[in-house]
Amino acid sequence: MKLDSIKRYYEVLQIPLYLVVFVLVLPQLSWQYLLAGFLFSYSIMVFSQEVGGHRYFSHNSFKVSDKWERFIYSTMVVAANGSPLDWRSSHLDHHQNSDTERDPTSPKRFGRLGIYSNYWKLKYEPQQTALKSLVWVNRNKPNWIAYHQKYFQDVMVFQLLMLLVSVWIGYEWFVISVIMPVLMSNIFLNTISAFCHRKEYRTDAQKHCAVDNKYVNIVSPGAGMHAEHHNLPGAYKASGIDITATIIN
Repeated sequence: MKLDSIKRYYEVLQIPLYLVVFVLVLPQLSWQYLLAGFLFSYSIMVFSQEVGGHRYFSHNSFKVSDKWERFIYSTMVVAANGSPLDWRSSHLDHHQNSDTERDPTSPKRFGRLGIYSNYWKLKYEPQQTALKSLVWVNRNKPNWIAYHQKYFQDVMVFQLLMLLVSVWIGYEWFVISVIMPVLMSNIFLNTISAFCHRKEYRTDAQKHCAVDNKYVNIVSPGAGMHAEHHNLPGAYKASGIDITATIIN
């Protein structure tokens, strides 16, 4: 089995695995640990998902220094929800084929369970938009290729290191540093696909079936204004609550 296939299966299987572990240990966790885990996980989610994978690596909506780029990449390793090129490939294909049978994250195609479980990743194959984008990345962003090539290795090293540390100082550390960031980042990310697109395919007269959702926008700041994003995909700032744009500024 190729490494890319192993990575995809891991990104699917880690969700139910970590969810079961979290539910089992939840009664033993103090509110202080839960608060610390939530604050850390939310920060990782915003940087890895909205600042990094979405607006920087997918849409190239703003510029950062090499130092900040490496930091953003490191948050994506902690979140374990895809390398920069995984993000760019599937997300640009999603925009090109929004709410059609070729949309890689369509709730009509996979159902909300298929979206939340990351099952859609097992079915995704790069399409024309992603392949054209790869040419641009090879020419302009060779460091993004390097990130992609070492991403899964970095995820494994980080999670195993945190597991070893937790054996020394307590299982709570692994819950805070790995389980909660992975669950929060993946669940909130998939919530956008599940609830900011209608469970239908668009007609020929439509560009997409995306909708703005103010409740999703609270937990995934800026991304909930999803119809707005599909109409102006290159914009780094959304209307309403957009903590992500504030961070970018």
